Amino acid sequence: MTVSLANMSQQNVMSPWVFLQCDGNTLTAPRAFHTAVGWDGKMWVWGGMVENVEEANRFSIFNFKENTWSVLTYTQTNTTPPPLHGHTAVVHDNLLYIFGGITDIGLPSNTLYQYSFELNEWAAFNSNLSPPARAHHCMELSSHLGGFIVYGGEGTNGTILSDLWLFHLSNHEWVPVTQLVRQNIEEKPHGLPSPRRSASLICNEDRAYLYGGTDGKTTFGGNCHILHFTNYHQTGCMEWEAHLSDSFPPAERWGHTLNKFGLRMYLFGGKDGSGGKYVVLNDWHRFSFKYQIWVRLSPSGHVPRPRWGHSTCIIDKHLLVFGGMSDKGTLNDMYQITLGNSTSILATLSEKRLIGNRPLTSERMLSVEPFNDDEPPRMRERKRLAEDTEGCFSIAHHLKSTRFFSNEVSPGDQRYSFVKE
Repeated sequence: MTVSLANMSQQNVMSPWVFLQCDGNTLTAPRAFHTAVGWDGKMWVWGGMVENVEEANRFSIFNFKENTWSVLTYTQTNTTPPPLHGHTAVVHDNLLYIFGGITDIGLPSNTLYQYSFELNEWAAFNSNLSPPARAHHCMELSSHLGGFIVYGGEGTNGTILSDLWLFHLSNHEWVPVTQLVRQNIEEKPHGLPSPRRSASLICNEDRAYLYGGTDGKTTFGGNCHILHFTNYHQTGCMEWEAHLSDSFPPAERWGHTLNKFGLRMYLFGGKDGSGGKYVVLNDWHRFSFKYQIWVRLSPSGHVPRPRWGHSTCIIDKHLLVFGGMSDKGTLNDMYQITLGNSTSILATLSEKRLIGNRPLTSERMLSVEPFNDDEPPRMRERKRLAEDTEGCFSIAHHLKSTRFFSNEVSPGDQRYSFVKE
């Protein structure tokens, strides 16, 4: 297959952002710092900062196939959670688990609640040993560990935390985890991540990836921390590694979201305070677990407005963005984009995405081999592209015999330039 770089701008294989006009959306109050999970092909929204506290203590359910919202209430008992915001949620075996958050009286919680989708009933776990109360923490399910881990957050009296806990699903017990620094890393800086809140964490196989967050003064990002728990069952310890990517990572931020889909994780939005004043973001990035690279994605369509404290949820292969805070207030809008929509040739290499501040002058013809979605295309002339098949790419290797690619970046753009030298 032969592709002309000068004519590739006509190809568009990346799905656009779509603004969802939903029936029954008036039932869904604007909110931020809520949770949204996927179950039975629907998005279940719970809690959050809302004007009417009653709105936070029931489920708002979005049916993706029917494009409709509905509300589900339940009987209030002593095992029902109070209205919360800044809490976290995971789903396992038709059960929803909610932990932490700020209660309706303004105090952080350390109660773990369980909700049965099938029975529409809540239960509360009372343990002799449990994490300190907190909000705006990270919580993520790990099949490797047989439970979910909780990291960091903001505790009582505004204390910023960096502790790590594991909840075992087999016996419903909390265990504090000893955190170590991963050793024998070749020429790489390493250390424990700083205490933080409003970060995001994703588990993949025998490790977890932590990105962003803030301690109230410093906004973190630029590189992620990797938590290794390969040997946890033997040692009871987990090890941190500071990961420095060879690609261009997202800017520092907090209040963003991370989602895993296949061999990649997706980051959207958040708030950046690294430059001395806050900037609300709506950029979208993807990280390859296999190749350990970041790529900034630039889909077309109705791009969501900048926000933080929002939720993202994947239904089938569709990523849904809902609610959050903007510079103009709390939101209840929703957007959708389809993931993994690629073809067997290089994704769009339009001039706008490729060249930054230099014109594309080459008419050179390149031969491209077909590839699958998990492997970058192999370029003849002994070069490889770490290709993200949804519209953007980064250069992974150089030509052996000729200089054709440059990794110069135009101001404000986190993508590679494409020049003829």
